Amino acid sequence: MMGMNRHSKRALNRDELLDRARNLGRGGNYRRRRGLSGTMIMGGILSVAAAGLVYRYLARHHDKRLPFSARQRAVHLNGSVNINKPAEEIYQFWRRFVDLPKVMTFLERVENKGGDVTHWVARGPLATRVQWDSEVTEDVPNGRIAWHSLEGSDVKTWGDVKFVAKSHGSGTDVIVNLYFQPPGSLPGATVARFLKGLENALLEQNLRNLKSYLEADEATQGQWRTHHSHSSRPSA
Repeated sequence: MMGMNRHSKRALNRDELLDRARNLGRGGNYRRRRGLSGTMIMGGILSVAAAGLVYRYLARHHDKRLPFSARQRAVHLNGSVNINKPAEEIYQFWRRFVDLPKVMTFLERVENKGGDVTHWVARGPLATRVQWDSEVTEDVPNGRIAWHSLEGSDVKTWGDVKFVAKSHGSGTDVIVNLYFQPPGSLPGATVARFLKGLENALLEQNLRNLKSYLEADEATQGQWRTHHSHSSRPSA
């Protein structure tokens, strides 16, 4: 109960600040309409400026009071790994897409739908699942792949992966950027939980999985895949 009282008090203080900001703005408008002295007009201008400062303060420190559209942000994951394999081999593995669930623990499956379109099913905390159709937007063999989700997906997502061959037999740097964003309207609990479970540590672990898988021999890949599928999925 005490926690609820503290929360109510903070909300009341924010409302009071907003009310005062509105009143200050109205006061400035009234003075301008009445054509009063320059000093009072300047006071009105300063009042409006103060109202703006109050609003910006609330936007920074209490963004949950603002409409969802004002505080909606994409989740951005980025990471890189060096893999002791040629860029061509890594590119071909990634470009198939259907093999990515072997190393990406948050992916349940990826299915080809023809052309450059694939269907993705991802799994997050508490057995949440989100799905989307994705289309390749740029394909530079052995260099870069970019994609974005299509209309009607549970979540908006886009990203790219780059394959940078290193000199002197130093393998290939794989650089990944992933973006996830709720749809335009307020997201449901399922999408919200999925997004909450996304963090850079997850991507970094998945890139280490990719490295381990591709650098292993064929027999070890099979053993690694069996262990991975039973132990590395997000908890249900």
